[in-house]
Amino acid sequence: MQRSLCLALLALLFSSGAAVAEPASRKSEGVLRGKLRVPASTPRPASLRIRFQRPAKKEGQVQGKALPTKDQSCVLEGSSFHCTLPAEKLDLALVAPGFAPVYFWGIDVDRGGVRDVGTLRLAAGASVAGWVVAPVPHESPAVLEVAPETTGWVSDPRARRGRLLSSEGRADERGFFQLSGLGAGSFRLLAHRKDGARAERAIELLEGRDLVLSEPLTLALPINLEAFVQPAEVGGKPLFCVAERIAPRSNVVEEVARKPIALDGSCSLGGLQRGIYTVRVLSLEGSTYYVSEVDVEPGISPLSVALDLVEVEGIVTFGKSVPVVGEVVFGTLHRQPNVSVATDDDGRFTTVLPRDGEWPVDVVEDGTTHTAPGVEVERRSDGKPTSLHIALPSALVRGRVLEKGEPVADAIVFAVRRDENGKESREAFTRSREDGTFFLRGVREGSLVLKAYTRTSASRWTPLDVSRDQEVKGVELPLSRQIEFALRVVGPRGPIVGAYVQAFPILRGTRERWAHRGTTDADGSIAWTDVDADAESMDVFVVAAGYGVRLLRVPMAYGAASPLVLTLGESRGSLVLRRGALAGRTLRAEGAEVPLSAVLPTFFQVGLAIEGESGLTLADLSPGSYTLCAESSGDCSTGELRPNEALALGSSSTPQEGPP
Repeated sequence: MQRSLCLALLALLFSSGAAVAEPASRKSEGVLRGKLRVPASTPRPASLRIRFQRPAKKEGQVQGKALPTKDQSCVLEGSSFHCTLPAEKLDLALVAPGFAPVYFWGIDVDRGGVRDVGTLRLAAGASVAGWVVAPVPHESPAVLEVAPETTGWVSDPRARRGRLLSSEGRADERGFFQLSGLGAGSFRLLAHRKDGARAERAIELLEGRDLVLSEPLTLALPINLEAFVQPAEVGGKPLFCVAERIAPRSNVVEEVARKPIALDGSCSLGGLQRGIYTVRVLSLEGSTYYVSEVDVEPGISPLSVALDLVEVEGIVTFGKSVPVVGEVVFGTLHRQPNVSVATDDDGRFTTVLPRDGEWPVDVVEDGTTHTAPGVEVERRSDGKPTSLHIALPSALVRGRVLEKGEPVADAIVFAVRRDENGKESREAFTRSREDGTFFLRGVREGSLVLKAYTRTSASRWTPLDVSRDQEVKGVELPLSRQIEFALRVVGPRGPIVGAYVQAFPILRGTRERWAHRGTTDADGSIAWTDVDADAESMDVFVVAAGYGVRLLRVPMAYGAASPLVLTLGESRGSLVLRRGALAGRTLRAEGAEVPLSAVLPTFFQVGLAIEGESGLTLADLSPGSYTLCAESSGDCSTGELRPNEALALGSSSTPQEGPP
């Protein structure tokens, strides 16, 4: 009877509309399910996770926001999966190790229901995702491109080991983009629209990892830089204005815009973005008449260039009278501005220079580049050309480049001069001929050192004393037996791509002047196959963005089969080289010792050298013990650099001579 009463009460409850309460978990959750498809010959992922967040409340708020961050695991059975989620509208990201995430926006997850998203194709490799924002709207979407970056230190990274590749896609209506299927490496990410609006960023990708940009790419309309150049022609030939810039994280100079200068002197360089550019005025033959750095920003004032031209005529000779048939470069090959002009059979030339005053000069003759005596160009009051006589010394050095007793063709041979203060300067360089012979004419008297090298081998430095007008014969530069030396540079999160490495061989306790240089590959590795077999160790200098710069001595026991794993840390400090003579100084750390003159250019190149009232600051060095020494006197100062602190080294009383 009691049982009948209970049944009757239950029937009454249901007939009156009451419902049995569901468990809380079922009431507030739903299920997302689907299938995964991976590329052929690629193993299926072993696990799957889902990240989620509530969508932005107002339209447009999603732009520039972070991607879904709440995280939980899914059930993965073969190619099928299902994930339990809060029952509401969600932004989602399905994440499988080694594959690019799959994103969904505003997915409705019904309470107690199942949402089937179908079959999802996973892309293997690295990926980059983020947002594009545009202060000036346009009907066309932003196109995203990512391509390997060229560092310029060694070669295009596309020629290195590792799967870098390129990718292209479009931002959606929210401004979101994702480019996938990439390898590890250094890349340039570019966003652009049909109206010319652009944004770009340098990025680094790790193998199989997804990079999410912390800040959106903000599109900016191109800027026009107007220039007015007078005169607009030189010698009746037109001039050109050119805008160049250094590619991010590299030493590669890219030409961005080039336009001929109109007869009225006007020139418009368009398509520029905000930033620092080098603006040049060039001749048709490539001579540079003007060069200046310009900070380009919206509303920039026109650039005015007035060339104070000077006509020059002259003759180039060996000694007093032997004509030089070749090319004269005012400003030298490595400085700007520079003007190049060919000489005739009598060694004579005429040209126009953009100014008067002192000019350093290179002379190129029969494949040899000579550092010629500098000249003083004085403008004549009568308007006639200024006459010059450039006389190279008549000394001649003859020799051969050999390897295992056999002549070596097309080896680079160069001579370096060291003055009384230890400062080195290039004297001349050339290439060996088919029979291995080389000729260096126009060498000044004094003490020189010679070296020859090819892509795979190098000679040691050979000292040579040259007397005035002397002919030195029989100089031999034997290329040494080469061995391999390899490193692998890593950080707390794995291999470091694009780290710049300099390595100085130590032979019989003496540091070689010649340094091996390069950047690490996609797996953080770098190797040289042309290291002198007699080297006992290497002084290694390593720079990588975001990590402490390291200087250390490494024994010669590491090849490609078993490279030294060199770990860079994220702890950093600063060295302050106090006011005092920096020329001829060496820096010691972790057993290594290198001249400041060898590493300072890199510090300046990557923006880690800062000149100030207290001296020259070298930023982002790894903590540890450092010593600054004067090579000539042995005068040294030592200190311990601690994380996030500064260490001052050197004299505080003598005037600073500036960086070597």
